[in-house]
Amino acid sequence: MPGITEQCLEQIKYGGIEAMPLGTDKCFEMGREQRWKGLWRREFENSRFCPSPATFCSHQTAGERIWLSGKVLSSSGNGEGIFAVEFVGRRTARKGSYGHLGAFDHEIIADKIITLRPVVETSNSSR
Repeated sequence: MPGITEQCLEQIKYGGIEAMPLGTDKCFEMGREQRWKGLWRREFENSRFCPSPATFCSHQTAGERIWLSGKVLSSSGNGEGIFAVEFVGRRTARKGSYGHLGAFDHEIIADKIITLRPVVETSNSSR
């Protein structure tokens, strides 16, 4: 588990994996807060973020696989689909296994949404 903090390792050591705090930022080193822009594909068991200049975003899209999470996203009330999103958030400092079934290279936690709107994909050339 690259990037896991010593504090979290101690909790797991004495309490088992169930003792692992919820929330990636509670257990893993995070980068500094910064502004992000791109496409977000929200589906059952999938929350893929494809940074700009992406014109398509699917589970199979080439490039770093980034899981997008955050309370501001879950409370946004949007259903499944593709969204153009701009937000302020923090990315995991090290490549690892994040998101559903650990299938993603990084996780970004969105702390503040700037814009979020549904879009229709214009190209699938970056699959």
